[in-house]
Amino acid sequence: MYGIGDLYPHYVWQAEGIEDRTIPFDSRAFLVGLRYDDVTAAKDRIKGFLFEILGLY
Repeated sequence: MYGIGDLYPHYVWQAEGIEDRTIPFDSRAFLVGLRYDDVTAAKDRIKGFLFEILGLY
């Protein structure tokens, strides 16, 4: 887990009155979303490549 102090210098979050606490991070959801985006980008790129090679616009 990361805290607010890991993201911003101490003087920034202290001046704003933000307490230093942990920030939850769902790594499983992040990786699922990243994989989906990677697969989607790959599909779009290969589709564009094939359309260009075959002249299908």
